[in-house]
Amino acid sequence: MGSNLNFDATQHQPATPNEPLPNAWYRMHVVESEVKPTADGQGRYLELVFEALDEPVKGRKAWDRLNLQNANVQTVRIAEGQLSALCHAAGVLRLTHSSQLHHIPVMVKLIIKQQPGYDPKNEVRGYKSVNAAAVMAAGAGAAASPFPPNGAAPAPVNGQPPVAQAAPRADAPPWAR
Repeated sequence: MGSNLNFDATQHQPATPNEPLPNAWYRMHVVESEVKPTADGQGRYLELVFEALDEPVKGRKAWDRLNLQNANVQTVRIAEGQLSALCHAAGVLRLTHSSQLHHIPVMVKLIIKQQPGYDPKNEVRGYKSVNAAAVMAAGAGAAASPFPPNGAAPAPVNGQPPVAQAAPRADAPPWAR
C-alpha cells in the first residue's frame, strides 16, 4: 500500500550525507538548548545545538552535551569547565537560562571522533570568543587579548562586552584548550 504523491525529483537537488567537518575552529552560534535526563535517569545534561555562520559550511550543525548532574564528579567538573568557557566566549557570565547563549557568535573547536562500529562524527572540544580569535589571527603569535593593538575597546557582541581570556595552560586537559 502506498500514498499518492505529486513529486518531481528533477526539480530538487538530491540530498547527500554530511561528512564530519574537518578538525578546526568554526564561528558558530547556539540555536537550540535543552536540559535533558541522562539515559539512566540518574543525571541531567545540557544539550546545545550550534550552527555554523560562515561559508562554505554555513548552516551546518554541531552538538555538545554537558553533563551538569552526574554521579561521576570528574564528568561534572569537565562539563562545568566547558560551560564556563562557552559563557566567557559569549560574554554571558551570569547564566540563568540557556537561551541567554542563543545567537551569540563564538568560536567552536570541532574534532572528528571515531568509534568502532559507528560513522565518524564531530565532537566539540572547546570554545573561545570571536574577538579573541580575530586578535590571535591578526597578531600571528602575539599574546591573546580581546583588545585591538591601538588600545581601543572592541565593539560589544549582541550587547555583551567582550571578556578578556587567558591563553590555555599547556597542562590543561584537552577539553579546555
